[in-house]
Amino acid sequence: MSVQMSLVSTLLLVAAGTTLSLAVKAAGSSGITLDVTYNSKPDAQAGFLVINCSLAQPSLAQLASVASLAVFGSKPYGGKEENQLAVIDMWSNVPTLADELEESGVSVIGEIGPGRSSFLLLSWNSPIKLYRDSYTCVANGIDRDGQPKTSSTVSKIEVVSDGCYHKIQSLESKFDTQSLQLAGSLKTGSEIIQMVQSLDQRVEGIEEKLDAILFNSKVHSTLLAIDRTKFDISDLYNDTFYLASKEEAVFNLKNANSVCQASGGYLLEIDDDGENQFTFSFAKKIGGSDHFALGGNDVEQEGRFVYFNSKKPVPAHVTWMDARPNNAGGKEHCMEIWLSQGGLNDIPCDTKTKFVCEVPLRF
Repeated sequence: MSVQMSLVSTLLLVAAGTTLSLAVKAAGSSGITLDVTYNSKPDAQAGFLVINCSLAQPSLAQLASVASLAVFGSKPYGGKEENQLAVIDMWSNVPTLADELEESGVSVIGEIGPGRSSFLLLSWNSPIKLYRDSYTCVANGIDRDGQPKTSSTVSKIEVVSDGCYHKIQSLESKFDTQSLQLAGSLKTGSEIIQMVQSLDQRVEGIEEKLDAILFNSKVHSTLLAIDRTKFDISDLYNDTFYLASKEEAVFNLKNANSVCQASGGYLLEIDDDGENQFTFSFAKKIGGSDHFALGGNDVEQEGRFVYFNSKKPVPAHVTWMDARPNNAGGKEHCMEIWLSQGGLNDIPCDTKTKFVCEVPLRF
């Protein structure tokens, strides 16, 4: 189901009655299942909000063993980032709540089962507002090659906050009132036009709110795919996130681009002055190195620099350093940001350096 369809379905579920009741299940291709149940007036058998994150078999998430399960929630009232709410790991096998939830009337249970099912369940037993837009279940572990791995597909559930729900209810009530007024009395032509224009404006307001929810969902989905253990992440610029590798390593165009692709992007391609300035500022902010490689190279034809992923020519107006590129020693076929020199430089493609990816939003 597409993001837009799931959002519409959620709106219909929430608006179905005056007593809010919502039960939604998300099962990702990673084998992770996330159940979210919300009741504004629960019976004795159910809490106000129950979140169950489970993994039936590690192999379904391409894991040989599970090291930890964690539940995340978006920041309150439409925040673009997310907070960890609870986690359980194989070493203690004791679930831990985030500090912010310690006094909120929530209980947590869970178990990491070696080679078998694992789960992490949170339950609120006192009234709670649905002020988070989404909840996420993440599994970490070791793959069949003995390497650390975070499940590449994360199950996610979208819900509509009480504030948005009540606002839409209020607007719908006003629509009904004005529609009755319009139908029940003969107005002058100008008055009818004003009423129609007012209704149009209110509809546009609701559409803007739904657009904002969809945009936040796209941001959330994009961030979930990024491996935060490997990258520092920029602010959003022109619907794109930029990632800087945390460690310097011997650069390799193909391998570095594959690492970028695993997080939903590709090696940096500077297309204009604005992007050039933003990526330089981001690299300075991250620090840890004076050098950051990108996707430009002239491996195929000396002097003709193209981007590795798109194969597009590097624009002639990019900010090269003075007398660059110069192919010093006859082996400088890759490109880097050289911060202290304030420009782009050509380097050997096996230089030890950091590198930068760009990750467009998932529309």
